[in-house]
Amino acid sequence: MFFLKALPTEAMISRHNEDLGPYTGAEILSVLTDLRRASVRIRSVDAYFASHGLSFLKFMILIVIDREDDRDWLQYSEIADRIDVSKPVLTRTISALVDDNYLDVFGAPADKRIKRYRLTPSGQSKLQGLMAGYFSVLMSEDNST
Repeated sequence: MFFLKALPTEAMISRHNEDLGPYTGAEILSVLTDLRRASVRIRSVDAYFASHGLSFLKFMILIVIDREDDRDWLQYSEIADRIDVSKPVLTRTISALVDDNYLDVFGAPADKRIKRYRLTPSGQSKLQGLMAGYFSVLMSEDNST
């Protein structure tokens, strides 16, 4: 998360000319501005999901399962491959989604030790109810400053 509310000026950055390497103060300020915008947008996304009783991670798990074209489930390992969080965090979050009745867990026909996860009707409804607001938060101009 990027916490600077007021970015350094290009003049301040340029005072460190010897440390800039091949970059200009304007290039560095541009990247800092992008980081600030992304940080504000992420906070807005987090607040949106919190107001709907979900975390962004829970939403992302629902999304990666929902976006499958040829099936309505994913194995744990496939979810882990698609989301960049630690396995303990992912395991706890998936368990919470199962407890909240947003995911159903079932075994593979050939090997019941393999866990597969699919959205329940509640999970599908929750996801569908969040999409328009999520896209609105992403596109909101209020998030870009």
